[in-house]
Amino acid sequence: MPATATYDTAIVGGGPAGVATAIGLARAGARVLLLERSPRPVDKPGEIIASSARPLLAGLGLQDTLSTLRAHTLAGRFTCWHDAVGSDVASILDPHGGGMVVHRGEFEAKLLKAARAAGVSLSCGSHLSEVVRQSGAWNIEFRDDAHNSGHMHSARVPLIVEASGRAAGVLGHGHRHRSDRLVALITIGPARDGLHDQRLFIEATEGGWWYGFLLPDGTAVVAMLTSALLLPEGAARRRSVWTADLQSTRHVKALISGRTVGAFRGVAADSSIRSQLSGDAWVAVGDAAAAYDPITGSGVAAAISKGAALARLLINRPQSAAIAEYVAAERDVFATYESHRRNIYREAAGRFSSAFWNQWK
Repeated sequence: MPATATYDTAIVGGGPAGVATAIGLARAGARVLLLERSPRPVDKPGEIIASSARPLLAGLGLQDTLSTLRAHTLAGRFTCWHDAVGSDVASILDPHGGGMVVHRGEFEAKLLKAARAAGVSLSCGSHLSEVVRQSGAWNIEFRDDAHNSGHMHSARVPLIVEASGRAAGVLGHGHRHRSDRLVALITIGPARDGLHDQRLFIEATEGGWWYGFLLPDGTAVVAMLTSALLLPEGAARRRSVWTADLQSTRHVKALISGRTVGAFRGVAADSSIRSQLSGDAWVAVGDAAAAYDPITGSGVAAAISKGAALARLLINRPQSAAIAEYVAAERDVFATYESHRRNIYREAAGRFSSAFWNQWK
């Protein structure tokens, strides 16, 4: 058996919420073990970092993170939601300086590097083989495959933070209350020739709504958001629905006009909250606790905010009280969000008579 290392907290998941929690705890002197399943961060949806994340990153001492990335600041947001004409909001009016477009894998690699610099013990490519609570603490056995070593490791901790995203996780039953079945059908590919527009475009259509923007390398991201319950069976039929609805947009389709659209992939975008947010000496944070609709723009900023808040509570309160306070706040925030989201969709629902929009009337 490997020698057992002791830590104050183990965090399962190395995304923004997990890293923010880890850094906050480590900078207060806690011994933190961060376990990330992927050997290295990969690009994935969530490339837009809201401007509200800037002061949050600064609060963690990471204010230079965005400036060292291949990234650009959004010039603004053009939205066709309340009507077909649309409205344009320039980023110059944003007190935080505008949202950033990044390659998500690079962004998360920077966060993990910052966590290691803050004193966090980081294990990437880790696979948990055992998580058992004994004698008032958790015994964790895991294999580290980041460097093809396959070595087994053992750790003992009094607290585990679940930051493993929308997946079921390793503790509790993992059941989630889902408010909808929203899914994003995303394609990434060449933009229209000569296009340099650095705005985010959002358009409501009969089938749902769309967003589109350019990545720092000039490729275009285009996505349709709709209900999985309304999509037909079969890739070919889904592609036909996607293509037809894209043609009803004015601005999003212009990002890739004249280009052959490649394959798209489906990504869960539903609003959901975990039924069990905590248990005996464990708590969930970030998407592992609650996941939000992309239309609200919560994403990364919310994950960092919640991770940092959880760390502050754990530093300043007894563990059980900190967890209880965090869980109560998480549920309150999600309830407020649900009301806000309904109002957003109702603003556009009156323009359409389709099954997607009728659910919001």
